[in-house]
Amino acid sequence: MSESGRGTCACLARAAVTVALVAWTAGLVAVTAAGAPPQDADESSVWDGVYTEAQAARGARAYAEHCGRCHGSDLSGGEYRALRGDRFWASWQGTSVGDLLQRISTTMPMSENGAAAGSLGAGVYADIVAHILRSNEFPAGTSALTADSGAGVRIVPAGGATELPAGSFIYVLGCLAPGEGRDWLVRQATLPARVTSGQEIDLSMPPGDREFALKFVITPLGPLSGHRVAVRATLMGDGGVDGLNVTSVESVSESC
Repeated sequence: MSESGRGTCACLARAAVTVALVAWTAGLVAVTAAGAPPQDADESSVWDGVYTEAQAARGARAYAEHCGRCHGSDLSGGEYRALRGDRFWASWQGTSVGDLLQRISTTMPMSENGAAAGSLGAGVYADIVAHILRSNEFPAGTSALTADSGAGVRIVPAGGATELPAGSFIYVLGCLAPGEGRDWLVRQATLPARVTSGQEIDLSMPPGDREFALKFVITPLGPLSGHRVAVRATLMGDGGVDGLNVTSVESVSESC
C-alpha cells in the first residue's frame, strides 16, 4: 500500500530530450497497456461481481490495520495517494484486477528494509483488494477473489470506455511538429498507452490518427522536429483532449 519506507503502510535510439517532471508521476503504479476498449461479450469486468461481501468485510479490517494510516481510513488518501475515486481510475482504468492484486501483494506494505513486502499472505491481499473494489462501488458476487480469478478481469467504467481518464501517466508515439508560436504538437500519434512498470515502450506500433498538444515543455525540442518520438506524459483531460503534460520526449527515428 504505502510507497515510502515509513511504517508498514506502504532505449530509445539517438537523441533524447528530458523535460519537466510532473510531481506525482514518480512511482506510478499503473500497469499494462492502452485505454480500455468497449468490453467484449465474453470478457469479464469488475461489474460482474468478482469478490464477496464477506471477503470485502475481512479486507476492510486488514486495510485498517496495514494501510489506512497512509492511504486514509476511507481510501481517500492521506500521506499517500487515494485508492478510490478519480485517483483510482487514473491509476488503474484499462488494467485488470489481477494487475492490481499482483502489485499490492508483491510490493506492499513497505518497510525500511523492504522485508514487509508480500508478508501478509495471498488471502489477506485478495481480501484487501476486495475492499478496494467495494469502496469503488463495484458490485459483490458469489465467489471470492483469488489471484487466478482476478486475472484478465478488466477495470473499466460501466459500459466500457474508449479513453483513459485525466491524470493517467501514459506514452504516445508520433511525429513531432511545431505548432503555433512556441508550441509543439505530436501528430499521427498512437492511442495513449499506460507506462508499464519494468517494460519497454512498444516501438513497433503503427502511426495513429491522434494529435496532441505538448504542454509545459521547458527544454528546446527543435533538434527533434520531424522525428518520430516517444512522449511520456500525464493526460490533461480524458484521452488528452486538453494536451499532454510532458515528462520526457525521446527520439525513436529521425523521420516519420
